[in-house]
Amino acid sequence: MKDWGPKINLFKGHLGDQYPQCVDLPEKHFLKKNAKYRLLGGSTLPLSQDDPNRSEGDPEVKRMKLDSDSKLYSKLCNQPNPPPLRDDLDDGTGEAEETESFTAPYCKGKSNECKSKALLQGGRDPNDSKTIDDCKDGSNTQGSLYKEKMKKISVKSVNPLADLRGGELVKIEADIEAFSTCDRVTYYFTEDANEPKWHFLTTVAPPKDITTGLTTTNSRNDGEIRFNLPPCTKTDGCQQAVRVVLRSGRNLDSPDSPNCVSRKEGVHKPDTMCNEKYVFDDADDLVFDVQPNLRPQDVCDFQTIVTLDENLSCTDKECEVDTIRVVEVTTGVYYEYLHVPCIFLPVYDNPVKVFSGYNIGNKGLAATMCADRRWTS
Repeated sequence: MKDWGPKINLFKGHLGDQYPQCVDLPEKHFLKKNAKYRLLGGSTLPLSQDDPNRSEGDPEVKRMKLDSDSKLYSKLCNQPNPPPLRDDLDDGTGEAEETESFTAPYCKGKSNECKSKALLQGGRDPNDSKTIDDCKDGSNTQGSLYKEKMKKISVKSVNPLADLRGGELVKIEADIEAFSTCDRVTYYFTEDANEPKWHFLTTVAPPKDITTGLTTTNSRNDGEIRFNLPPCTKTDGCQQAVRVVLRSGRNLDSPDSPNCVSRKEGVHKPDTMCNEKYVFDDADDLVFDVQPNLRPQDVCDFQTIVTLDENLSCTDKECEVDTIRVVEVTTGVYYEYLHVPCIFLPVYDNPVKVFSGYNIGNKGLAATMCADRRWTS
C-alpha cells in the first residue's frame, strides 16, 4: 500500500505497534555506540531498504560524502598508517606556460593549483584563440567595442594540502571584463585535453558592479564553482582542462547601445559552446596535469561490518541531519547504515534539506527515513 495512513494488521492493531517512533530515537542515532554499518563497495544502493535501481549512479542523487575530519570517517576508513601514495609526476610550479604541447596555457607537473597568469590577457582574437580545439574567439577586436575579455583563469584544489588529483574536489575562478550584466560566463571541463570532449558545468551572470571584473568559482552559497575532477587512472597522470566562455549580451543590431539582451538559449545551458554569430564572445582554456585517483586501498582498510564502539561527535554535513542511509567514505566507496526499526509519522508542513543522504525538498518522501525494509511505505 502506498497511502500515508496507518496500516491495520491482522491482530486488531496497526503495523508498527510496539516499535518506537523515529522522533523518539536519540538525536544523531547513527553516531551512537553500537550503530552498525555495512560495506556496499561501489554500489550506492542500500541492501536493507528498497531504493529504485534508477538511483544507482544517477548524478542528480547526491549521497552524503563524509569529511576526512569526521569521527565516523575514521571509524569506517580504519587506516591509521596508509601506504605511500602513488606519485609519478614531477613537481610543478602551479603557473601555466605556453608550450608546444597545447594551444592553451598549460601547467605541467603536480601542484595544488593551476593559474593562467597573464597569458590570456591578449584579449579576444580569433586568430590567436587560447583553446585546444577549433573553438574561436569572436571576430570583433576594434576600438570602443573591444571590451568583453577573459583576463585570468585558475583551478585550485579545495584542500590546500592536496595536489590536483583525479576525483578530487576543485574550484574554478575566472576573472573577466564584462560589457554588462546581460553577459554570461559559462564553464566546461574535459577529462582529456589531448582528445577533448567538453562537459557543461554551469552558467553565471556578472555582478552589478562589473568594473571590478567577475570572480566566480559552482552552485554554493559562498559563490564558488566547485566540481570533482574526472577520474584519472594513468600512473603517470593525466592532462585535463577547463574552458570558460564569456558570452556577450550585446544587441548585435546596435552593439554601442547600453541596452542589452540576455542570451537564454537552452535556459542556462547554451545551445552551442562557440557561436560564430556572436562576434563579442571570448573563449579560453586552461590545461593542467592531474595525479591519478587514489585507490580506496591506498587510503582505507575497509571492513565488511563496522559497529561503533563509542558515541561520536558530528562533523560538517552530519550535524545538519538526524538520520542517514548511505554515506560515501572515499570517492566511490559506500557504506549503508543499518537502521533501528522505527515508525515515522509524516508531517507535511516542514521541509527537509536532506533525506537519508539525498538532497531533496519534499517532506512527503521522508516516510522511509528511519524504517527498515518491513516498514517502508
